[in-house]
Amino acid sequence: MPINVKHPKGLIYLFLTEMWERFSFYGISGILVLYLSKALNVSDGNASLVSGAYMAFTFLAPILGGYVADKLIGYTWSVIIGGVVILLGNIILALPSGLNGVYLGLATVAVGTGFLKSTVSVLVGQLYEKADVRRDSAYTIFYMGINLGSILAGLIISYVAEMINWHYGFILIAIGMGIGLSIFIIGYKKGVYSEKSNLVNYTNLKKKFLLLTGAIWLIIGTIGCITIIFSLLSSPGNTKIVITMISIVMLAYIAFLAFRCDNKQERNQVLSILIFIITAVFFWSLYKQMFNSMALFIDKDIERSIMGRTIPTGMFVLVPNSIFIILLASIFAKIWIKLSDIGKNPSGPVKFLVGFIIYTSFV
Repeated sequence: MPINVKHPKGLIYLFLTEMWERFSFYGISGILVLYLSKALNVSDGNASLVSGAYMAFTFLAPILGGYVADKLIGYTWSVIIGGVVILLGNIILALPSGLNGVYLGLATVAVGTGFLKSTVSVLVGQLYEKADVRRDSAYTIFYMGINLGSILAGLIISYVAEMINWHYGFILIAIGMGIGLSIFIIGYKKGVYSEKSNLVNYTNLKKKFLLLTGAIWLIIGTIGCITIIFSLLSSPGNTKIVITMISIVMLAYIAFLAFRCDNKQERNQVLSILIFIITAVFFWSLYKQMFNSMALFIDKDIERSIMGRTIPTGMFVLVPNSIFIILLASIFAKIWIKLSDIGKNPSGPVKFLVGFIIYTSFV
């Protein structure tokens, strides 16, 4: 395991939690467009729209999930609740319930991801003081866990789903999520996460609004979000319009917040966040094509047989990319610490910019 013994114990638990959660996410992403088009006879165009919409919702949901974690349930319980909801969605996907079952399962997973994905990385940061030179290294190691989950999904889920039975693949996805959730709960019981991560706002949870407490509204809101996403996934053409509108409103709201700041420094910081978000939109729009257009291209137009054995499409999509990331991440994890020792460690924004330039130059 590539985790330095000098790091806090909580990092290994968060590493493994995220690895198995990403095993679930990439397991679904790697086979979804193929499952829809080949097993459920959805057209390639609509299958790509559904797959893209599912990924978009898994990126949008953490905005609400992060707000709920901050105001109500704290980061630790947000991860636990998210893991339970994701597991429920995985189980729904594993059932042979047709296209509506797929939409419901994807909607449930997306909402669960909103709770978990917005907070598990925060837990990593809370293990360290802000000036701790190990922090960047910890996030690099954490990111290796994400890609290890992707590799496992490519090797295991893709083979089982494409070569044996689609539903067996979804069952394995659910088992992986169950393992990740169990690991996180064990870490919680051992007290390896920061005390700041466990803070729950009981006042807001018990406070009544329109005759119902915050806790009840949280449950209603979760079910409501699942219902809305289910409805949108059932109409992929309208989903594209809705997601575009939501994105524009969000960007406009962040810009509005920037110009309401009390001083120039705060305004520049918020505008910097806005620039990062816009840049990330372009990056992920390109990157996520490997789960849609690239997956369909590989499946239909690439010879995948080696020595008489057919390699599943999902392996092509998931494994090579993640292997390179892990190999390079292990190198950079040490580089950041070495550069910090001599006072030459680049800031986060500089690293982001360099990485984006390298990526787009090869695209």
